[in-house]
Amino acid sequence: MGGEKILTRAPQENSGAEVLVTGNEFLSLPALFQQGLVESINFLSEKARGLLEFRPEAGKYFLVPFCRQQDRVLQPKKWTWKQLDYWVPVVEISCPGGKMEITYLFPPEERGGVIIIGYKNEGLFAQEISLGLKGNWVSCNQTIYRSRKISGEKKLVQDNWTQTLNLEFSSGLSLGALAIRGGEGGDKAQVAGGEKTRLLQEGEGITAGREKIEFVLEQEYSLNPGEEVIWPVYIAGGADPDAAATTCVHLHRQGWEEMLSKSRSWLQEKKVQTRPPTLEKKLNYNLFFNYFFSQGRSIEKGDLHLLTSRSPRYYVSGAYWPRDSLLWSLPGIMEIDPDRAKELYRVAVNRHWNEGGTHSQYITGGELYPGFEVDQLCAYFIAMERFWNLPGGKLLVEGMPINRMAKDFFRWLYAWKHEEEFLFATFLDPADDPPTYPYVTYNQVLIWRVLGFFKELARADLLGLPASWLKRLRDGIENSIHQHAVVKSDGDKEILAGTFDARGNYELYENPPGALSLLPYWGFLAADDPIYKNTMEWVHSSQNQYYLGKGKFPGIASAHADGAWVLAVVSELLSGYRPGENREWIKNAPLDGGLACETVDPETGKAKTGLAFSTCSGFLGYSLAVDRRRQGNEPG
Repeated sequence: MGGEKILTRAPQENSGAEVLVTGNEFLSLPALFQQGLVESINFLSEKARGLLEFRPEAGKYFLVPFCRQQDRVLQPKKWTWKQLDYWVPVVEISCPGGKMEITYLFPPEERGGVIIIGYKNEGLFAQEISLGLKGNWVSCNQTIYRSRKISGEKKLVQDNWTQTLNLEFSSGLSLGALAIRGGEGGDKAQVAGGEKTRLLQEGEGITAGREKIEFVLEQEYSLNPGEEVIWPVYIAGGADPDAAATTCVHLHRQGWEEMLSKSRSWLQEKKVQTRPPTLEKKLNYNLFFNYFFSQGRSIEKGDLHLLTSRSPRYYVSGAYWPRDSLLWSLPGIMEIDPDRAKELYRVAVNRHWNEGGTHSQYITGGELYPGFEVDQLCAYFIAMERFWNLPGGKLLVEGMPINRMAKDFFRWLYAWKHEEEFLFATFLDPADDPPTYPYVTYNQVLIWRVLGFFKELARADLLGLPASWLKRLRDGIENSIHQHAVVKSDGDKEILAGTFDARGNYELYENPPGALSLLPYWGFLAADDPIYKNTMEWVHSSQNQYYLGKGKFPGIASAHADGAWVLAVVSELLSGYRPGENREWIKNAPLDGGLACETVDPETGKAKTGLAFSTCSGFLGYSLAVDRRRQGNEPG
């Protein structure tokens, strides 16, 4: 292979408090904390080629709902979170003399949403209160993998035409905007820039560079004992202030009651039911997180984009990886909305195929992180095969440029072919690091799987290649795997190597992002095949230096990340390996506030690397749905 084996190891996480997430195709709220505190809001920006995020100063929150009596903000005594239909967060806060309930509703396909702030007077006397929303805005960040501040100008204006507070970030031209509008009319708006705080007049605003802008929007109420009130605050995004402001008006015209009803109907229609329901919450929360955070629409034109995660908490967010989107996320999206999955697949092919085997791309297309990776290349055809077997899916496949894609596939792949054997090397392995030896067993199986699908296409006269040639190539790969990747372990048992060089050297290694445990799922080996059983016995033994056998949540680590990989558990569940144990592992592991992460601490089951790993959430939710069907416990 040549070159130094340089690893890009996953950073350790010390996230502290757990968070809830919510959002829709346009706006994401990647972290809601304890008392209903909104850390930031972001959207997909084609201008920024990734995420554009409105952020507060360090240690603060972008939006803070509150209740005030006279000049005193009521301090919460206790609070509890719940979710409506496994997605819409609601926080209930007990205050002196009353109770607040705050709902964060961002309906599907809307360019914004509404924070619904309710208060009930539980005291013995009438109360004069104000319900409010406080904002702290210091920067706009561009996120492609990691977040970085953008140089530019922040502007806040109270628009008298739409009765909204407009937050615009510009760098010459407007890059993006948010608009906020209270639902009662006549809301008081205050703004602070530097040390000055004042009431805003119509059309008045404030402009700042690096300085923070603070703002408060509030509404006053008089409540008798037992009375309650609801104050909705509408929030919208746009490519410029006018788009955001008019969208805010559009949301207000619909009203929060109508949007809540429609959103809940949508979620209830899409959610996956289980019986018994012990895993229903974790399954659906992960599926919805994958749906809204692994894909979305740009704020400029509303075009769909695929990406690793819309949460900057994930250490390589805001970018497109074919393997993540097509092998892990897409199956989860298909559980919720097969039509959206088809749309996304068309986007993947039309926008990204020209860089088919490239490690990672910008969400708008084009190479971001170079390096040929076999699993990234194969992902396109494995996803295509999934549609092929769905009702109506053949029409989607027939509409693809199959012959051109197959020609590209073999051209790119054969540049890495062994000079004599039917084996294909890779520059990067499925963990996105250089492999120890050039031939990765898992990769050969993916190619074998793709060739099986190619045979079906050839028989359907959709591929201009002879099925007999494809069969010889596929058989040659299978024979080469058995010849070079099947080796003897201690005790003289035949097991599969993780990587090898076809000259007698090999590495025993289970790589969770491209796990040998998935081979029955891909149809290469049966779950009861002695080679597979011996391999999995080795994987879960002390002979495997990356096996973490101690603790309540044992699992498989790797050279890339030293916690127990969630993908390893998911892969075993999909192949039907130790389903009861893996089912319990998933049910009991806290993960990242219930959402999939890259790895967990084997003692606690809490996230250790890769927070907010939304494409993994898709694969996790999908694996639980497959396991449910395998058990035959579809709700009746």
